[in-house]
Amino acid sequence: MEKNYDALVIGAGPSGITAGIYLKRAGLNFLIFEDNVPGGKVNFTYQVENYPGFDHISGGDLAFKFYQQLDFNKITLKTEKIVSVVKNNNLFVVKSNKGEYLSKTVLIASGTREKMLGVKGEKEFFGKGVSSCAVCDGNFYQNQIVAVVGGGNSAFEEALYLSMIASKVFLIHRSDNFRADRFLIDKVRNNEKIEILEYFVIKEIQGKSHVENLLIENVRTKEVRELNCQGIFTYIGSEANTEFIQDKSILDSEGYICVNNELESKIAGLFATGDVVSNKMHQIVVACGDGALAASSINRFLG
Repeated sequence: MEKNYDALVIGAGPSGITAGIYLKRAGLNFLIFEDNVPGGKVNFTYQVENYPGFDHISGGDLAFKFYQQLDFNKITLKTEKIVSVVKNNNLFVVKSNKGEYLSKTVLIASGTREKMLGVKGEKEFFGKGVSSCAVCDGNFYQNQIVAVVGGGNSAFEEALYLSMIASKVFLIHRSDNFRADRFLIDKVRNNEKIEILEYFVIKEIQGKSHVENLLIENVRTKEVRELNCQGIFTYIGSEANTEFIQDKSILDSEGYICVNNELESKIAGLFATGDVVSNKMHQIVVACGDGALAASSINRFLG
């Protein structure tokens, strides 16, 4: 078991990285853990157009700038997967796949992962035509037909990105009530390569060794259609990465962490920030602001 730290930060997305910068400025002894790539889901966003200081910037470039700040501030980043967090007396025992750590406080900034559709063929063809990352996998579908499922900003942004690669993009949503920003909806509607299929849901994903067709059903008329398609990208919402938390009483009914105005859970010394927090607006700028607030709260807690 490694030495006692002031704080351990779980997750190196925008919120965790910002918290790390402020913890460093406060002179605290801490580590950041990330089992994926620094920058979190920002890496998998094609274009960011609502982050102050940039008219537009690719998600990968913005994530790399976040990472550079960690390096500039000489902040230690551990590439380890956290498997449990337990409070024992006045200290937290944090276990990873590589070891155990003791800390006076813990900040959970573990973010979210994309939900699955839960339909026949989805698991079978994941990585073989089914994806939740257009930036990662879009180039496999040069001049092919693809579908995007969802009605929020992510779905519309990725449909626009895929329209520059694929020959045709279907945007499938179960209603005509989209959650995306108006300017994104207008850009998609004015894109000749994108066709919006309203009031449709996926019933089955079909193919032999790779996705070949989708069965879609109209939720109003119950009409079932076969859609020729070589790739399907799902953006139907997110799930919190909180499976490593042992005390489920700090979670809401959806698995997100409940916190007060100081971003502290009902377990003293256990803080949470960013997309993993209940009822938070999932935006990069919000995550960064919350990261700074969480670090300040931790500093006050430690006295």
